[in-house]
Amino acid sequence: MRNDLVLIAAIVAMLLCSSLMIGVGERPSLELRAAVAGDEVVIDYSMPSSTHGYRGMVVAVPISLHRQDDIAVVTTGRGGPFNSDPAKVQGLVDHLEAELENIGSDLGVLKVPERDLINYMAKGNGTIVVCGSLDPSLAGPIEDWVREGGVLVAIGPLSIPFNWHDGGPGIRYEPLSFDETVLGQDAGLGLRTVAPPMGVVTKDVDSLNGTVLGITYADLTTMARIPFGCGAILACGGPLLEPFRASMEDVMAWDLAICLSLGAQWALDGPLHRYIDVPSGGYQGRFTVPDSDTIMSIAAYSLSDTQYLFRCLRIS
Repeated sequence: MRNDLVLIAAIVAMLLCSSLMIGVGERPSLELRAAVAGDEVVIDYSMPSSTHGYRGMVVAVPISLHRQDDIAVVTTGRGGPFNSDPAKVQGLVDHLEAELENIGSDLGVLKVPERDLINYMAKGNGTIVVCGSLDPSLAGPIEDWVREGGVLVAIGPLSIPFNWHDGGPGIRYEPLSFDETVLGQDAGLGLRTVAPPMGVVTKDVDSLNGTVLGITYADLTTMARIPFGCGAILACGGPLLEPFRASMEDVMAWDLAICLSLGAQWALDGPLHRYIDVPSGGYQGRFTVPDSDTIMSIAAYSLSDTQYLFRCLRIS
């Protein structure tokens, strides 16, 4: 009898351990649905319960096209004034890989040395991240590549190598001084980069029919999308230097993971959004936005590091 009890206790312990192991890898379910109803898009969302409440959001962004590219971060090893610290560029790669994995994205991240960039671009359209100055001989090929449909994520004032060419965008970056009163006044994506050393001049964004996506300081913003030929420039404040309030490569990686997964590099207008204070029991809601008569990228996600939640869909 005693042996039977020992055997039963061992089986129960094994089953309990097994159930705990299965639960570790499970993620709470975030539900998101959308449908066109007349001249509106009706978005239904359900944010899951948690041990503690958390903040989330739902956004809808009209976009010109939908294309998901792996993300190539260009490395140069070059520091100096207005260039990103090479160690922080490596940190951006590491954090970006982690953030994309955390939100369940299929996007990949790779490093492309400056000397290999021409060969990489020859493969066709894609997304490259430039964090500082490049060899001047690359300016023309990168300009042609973006015009033909490539996406350039430009972090800091030296990151658009063709910026001042004839026919170039001429996007100005100017020094940015942090002002805590602007927190929460972002364009509606919940981005975390609040005080890069230099910001993008919003008048230039407007003159190029671009879209402000980041936090705005009077006449500067931390991120903007600018159309360029058949491609796009995602101009981000920078360069990546010493941390301010948070490690800059860390918060920039979170911002890029959200924006590139959402497709904000193709935004035709600013995001329509709703912030959600989710209680511990979870929250269900409905968000209705005007139909844009184009592709609408819709996402719901958590703004908390304790809840890795992201769901995105597109309708047209």
